[in-house]
Amino acid sequence: MINLPFTKGISVTWVGDSRFAEIAHLSRIAYSLMRLCVRQNERNALELYKHIDVMRSHLGNAVGCSPALKELFADKRGLLQRVKEDLIAQMVALSQPLPPFPFDIIHI
Repeated sequence: MINLPFTKGISVTWVGDSRFAEIAHLSRIAYSLMRLCVRQNERNALELYKHIDVMRSHLGNAVGCSPALKELFADKRGLLQRVKEDLIAQMVALSQPLPPFPFDIIHI
């Protein structure tokens, strides 16, 4: 469900464009629903984990994926043991602060 618009020719990196605001909004709602479904429910979390690659492709694109991933692994030791090192590296990279904006390129 969450990946359908992005398999029909829309790039997930385009969701910041105002023309795709509805898709971004629906994606955030879908990820909120997923987050609630896996909260304190390891069975649902295991089912959602099967789609971890789709979720990873959405990371960093403001579609609400990060909170859903956080909830997916929260208090679920068995699932945490399945996490691969590259996912950890990707999440850590996204949590790093952005470099400062170079103001010298702005011409007022």
